[in-house]
Amino acid sequence: MSVNVAVAKGRLLGRTLKRKRWIYGGIATLVVLGTAGYFFQRNLTAGAAAPEPLYTVGYGSVTQTASTSGTLQTVTTVNLSFANASTGLLKTLNVQPGDHVKAGQVLATLDSTNQQTQVASAQVQVKQAAGNVATAEANLAKAEEGPTAATIAAAQANVAHAQAALQGSQLQYQAAVAAYNDRTTQEQAVVSAQNAVSQAKVALQSAQTSVSSGAATNQQQLTTAQQNLTRDEATLTTDQQQYGNVTAAQVQQDYQSYQSALSEYQSWSQQAYVGSNPYTTELSTTQQIYQEANTAYQALQTAQQVVQQDQAAVAQAQVALSSGQSSTQSSVSQAQEAYNAAVKNLQQAQAVYNDQTSAQEAVTQAKNTVTQNQTSVQQAQAALQEAEQPPDAASIQAAQASVQVAQAALQGAQVTLNTDETALQQTVLTAPIDGVLLQVNGAAGEAVSGSQPLFVIQPGNASQLELNLSVSETSIGSVNVGDPVAFTVTALPNQTFNGKITEIQPQPVTSNNVTQYTVLANIANSSPKLLNGMSVNATIQTNTVTHVLTVPATSLVTLGNLEGVYVEGTRPAGESFFGGGAGSGAGNKSATAGGTGAAHANGGSRKAAASTSSGSASGSIGGSAGGNATAKTGKAKTSGNFGNAPAGTYFQPVQIGLFGTNDVQVTGGLQAGESILLVPPGSTAAASATTGGA
Repeated sequence: MSVNVAVAKGRLLGRTLKRKRWIYGGIATLVVLGTAGYFFQRNLTAGAAAPEPLYTVGYGSVTQTASTSGTLQTVTTVNLSFANASTGLLKTLNVQPGDHVKAGQVLATLDSTNQQTQVASAQVQVKQAAGNVATAEANLAKAEEGPTAATIAAAQANVAHAQAALQGSQLQYQAAVAAYNDRTTQEQAVVSAQNAVSQAKVALQSAQTSVSSGAATNQQQLTTAQQNLTRDEATLTTDQQQYGNVTAAQVQQDYQSYQSALSEYQSWSQQAYVGSNPYTTELSTTQQIYQEANTAYQALQTAQQVVQQDQAAVAQAQVALSSGQSSTQSSVSQAQEAYNAAVKNLQQAQAVYNDQTSAQEAVTQAKNTVTQNQTSVQQAQAALQEAEQPPDAASIQAAQASVQVAQAALQGAQVTLNTDETALQQTVLTAPIDGVLLQVNGAAGEAVSGSQPLFVIQPGNASQLELNLSVSETSIGSVNVGDPVAFTVTALPNQTFNGKITEIQPQPVTSNNVTQYTVLANIANSSPKLLNGMSVNATIQTNTVTHVLTVPATSLVTLGNLEGVYVEGTRPAGESFFGGGAGSGAGNKSATAGGTGAAHANGGSRKAAASTSSGSASGSIGGSAGGNATAKTGKAKTSGNFGNAPAGTYFQPVQIGLFGTNDVQVTGGLQAGESILLVPPGSTAAASATTGGA
């Protein structure tokens, strides 16, 4: 059984890395011949070109896996617990013993307050780190670009602006000195202030007079309206006493009676009867009653309308009196404020006329402004000179180092976000299969422990199958409940089945001095052709990082205790192996790495300064390594480059994160856009000679 998992830099020096070197070397020929998925380009370095194909370093995803084998077996019961939850509060419990559940059904959730907070914080960190990368890359591009016509023009414009500001401040200084020596302006200010006081006083007196006259007029209008109302109310009362309460309905009824009598009178007359009309008296009576009622009704209505009009006039006069008082009082207040302000201005003008302190302060301030503007002119001229200078190697190297640090920080923030998002997803527990709940070991609000299963499920299908896998002791630490699994069986070689880890049994199984652990997994896309007892080859996806720097595994080279790649071009003078930088990263199973390094000479140099490097790392498989090393290089044994680098390249140590099937995460030593050898010379031959030995 082979395990395709990676550890950090310290672990890469042992047996695992050598086995990987053999594996990746074995597929190197396929990668080179296939060429699909990688970018090849010609060496652009002056001199001899590297004959090997090149790869452009960029961002991608790396998935770490563990390869294992096992058998298919019939599911008896499934023990189900929250992944990686040693403790936690059970927020919801949606089922009880005896319930029938479906695969994918949410059974319970943990309190995810902390996980949600961590995800939100990690998202902010990723956004900030991405912004820092963009800023660092922009600064690098600016440093590499050197002076441009636009930059120089902007600097020249700044100089011209500063010079214009200086000239203006010098004129202001001259004016301040002249004002200090000439008091005509202050005298004119006093006269102007005196005139303003006189005008404000007249306006105040006018406003006060308006208050008195306006109030008297409005009061007289109110008195007249009230008298009219009293008179007309008396008239209405007299009419009501005379006529009583006559309504429109009464008038209408009397009118109908009159019309009825008139109709009978006219009908008798039209019949040509002899004698007097018998309806004459009735007609006369009803007509008189109607006319009297209508007259009374109209008189009452007219009196009431007059009273209502008088009431409205009184209300309007009251409003006019009130608003007039408010308006005129506001005018008086405004006039009073204007008068007070004019008096204050006069006092200030007189104080200025009598005291030249303010004029002296104006002279001093104007002189200080001239001094400041002179400094601004000098700074603008210095900035113009700097803008006209060609690109500086030290500035470019510093900008490159800043980009590497920012990229490493972004990678670390991204993998931390991945870890936090996975932790949040693991607060929801779903049924892996259809079945019946036999046990529920918990209640909402209780603390959940990983020491015993929260649920025990009996499959609803008696022929339900699951994977029984054997995972090595070195790999079990990276495997967790919920990890995706892909597997094949010999009987169906062209079909891949998928599932997820459902249980990790803590009891080890030792055979022939080899310790392994039993891991169970469900089957998401089962087939009737899968039978109990079939042998399987499985791959467990144990970790994934996204948007990180990656290189093909075939490009890695080991020189002593250093892991690195061959970079196209020549190492910039004075640049260190690691550029003095440090990197860090964490995936779903945390991984961190950090290191510092001093400068190494380019290949072919016969003199090189002593260099030191130190670093520590811990990998997702477990274990850690750290150390310090001091190396002094003397005479180079090769004709050209450090580490027998091919012509046109140099050896660049790198810091390694996760190992994927084909790609490797780089956490330090490289930056996006650099070109490296896809397959270093001699790697295939070396791989053929090493068949997985120690």
